[in-house]
Amino acid sequence: MLASAFFLAAGAAGSAPVLAADDPALVRLHAPCHQALVEEMRASEHLKSQNATPADAMRTLSAVDAGLDWNQKACGAIAGRSAEDNALRRQMHDVNEAFLLSLRGQAQTVLGRAGAASTYAQANQELGACAASAKLPADVRANCRTQIANNRATQRQGPGDATDPCQVALVAANDAGDALKTKDYASFEKAYLRATDGLAANKNCGRSATMHDVNNAYLLTWKTVADRYLDVPFRTDRDVANAADPFAVPNDVFRKCASWGPPFPAQARVDCGAQLATNQRFLTDYAAQPPMSPGQTARPLNWQPVDGPFALRPDFVWDGPCKNNENARCADEEVRDGSGPNGWGSAAPGVATQLDDQRERVLFATIRNCDDLRRLFSGSVPQVACDSFKSNIVLVAAQRKPHQQCDMAVDRVLSISSPPGTNPTRDAVRVNYSLTCAPPVPGSSGAIITKVVSIPRTNANGEFATVTFEELGGGGPRGGT
Repeated sequence: MLASAFFLAAGAAGSAPVLAADDPALVRLHAPCHQALVEEMRASEHLKSQNATPADAMRTLSAVDAGLDWNQKACGAIAGRSAEDNALRRQMHDVNEAFLLSLRGQAQTVLGRAGAASTYAQANQELGACAASAKLPADVRANCRTQIANNRATQRQGPGDATDPCQVALVAANDAGDALKTKDYASFEKAYLRATDGLAANKNCGRSATMHDVNNAYLLTWKTVADRYLDVPFRTDRDVANAADPFAVPNDVFRKCASWGPPFPAQARVDCGAQLATNQRFLTDYAAQPPMSPGQTARPLNWQPVDGPFALRPDFVWDGPCKNNENARCADEEVRDGSGPNGWGSAAPGVATQLDDQRERVLFATIRNCDDLRRLFSGSVPQVACDSFKSNIVLVAAQRKPHQQCDMAVDRVLSISSPPGTNPTRDAVRVNYSLTCAPPVPGSSGAIITKVVSIPRTNANGEFATVTFEELGGGGPRGGT
């Protein structure tokens, strides 16, 4: 049997939990609006806790939105029905909406959102009309009056104590996890900083050992993921106990909490199991290199570093044609704006992309002549003799993180054979590089790190067809020329 007219108390702040009135009169009143009522009950379940979390509140908002949508569809006027029938349906609609809006107000209160006051005002107006209606059952009118009182009590109490270390850590964990959903540089930086803040606060979380441990597991997870995207080595992060297995501590908690019984919430157990599985595959998937086709081989190429303090020309159009034999582009530029794999998208074509404080930038180039070399760099140009381009090509990798200081290393350069049956046979080059970066410092300015290497122009199968640049175990794109 379904129920409606939920009594909302400030469960998130530690008072009475949410209750549902199992009133036969209400069930009869709402029977035609079944799905809206289902969503209403689902929304209330997410807040049926003494300590509802921001995650609970977000789930509540989603269920409320679904309930309001169904309420609009299912409880409107029906053509061919009497005016009296449609008036009754309208009352059903208004009562549903009043309690759904009350749930939205409580969720907004948990989240500390400014819109809660206007939501409560709208809900209380409709609840007042319900309480004053002579056509509604007495129990329904009583529930509406009670709900008005509960809404006002919840609004006065406000969100959870902002000074409680457990709550501060919980909010930070949710902020960090939400930031990682948007794969741009600013979001990764926010995730790192919020996880760091949360871990510091959680050290003083003594209210509940369970809450401390679960907070810690999620915060360590988000910190580890942010480390990888920002190229902060695990060995330099004091919050990561084991650089060789950075998820070891959080995964131990997730294994345990996935099997905890009541009063630990069922949905929280499911979330623990899901996060454990995600953590177990993250590092492997993230660092995986593109597989070669059957029969392809890779062998090391001889390469020589070209050292020096080089500066790239800010007005160089990277995807424009170069003075190579094919008059094709000789460079690839990408920015981390959240649009592509790992958040990397192509820079705007045909224009020079200026540096900014929000987006990470990476630049790759394959230089086959002195003209392009000089157009690429300003000031000091790599000391490469023009005659050397008869037998060699120059590869350039440059990367900048807006608020981090980094070092770059070229780890290896490989010759990748063509797949069997390719005609003509032209091998490719794969450059693997790695970054080692300090944690982000908001407001600072990161430098462009540039590496230049020289490799043979050809091998036994003639000139190389393509050059691909890949970051080993980090967050860079897989670009090529």
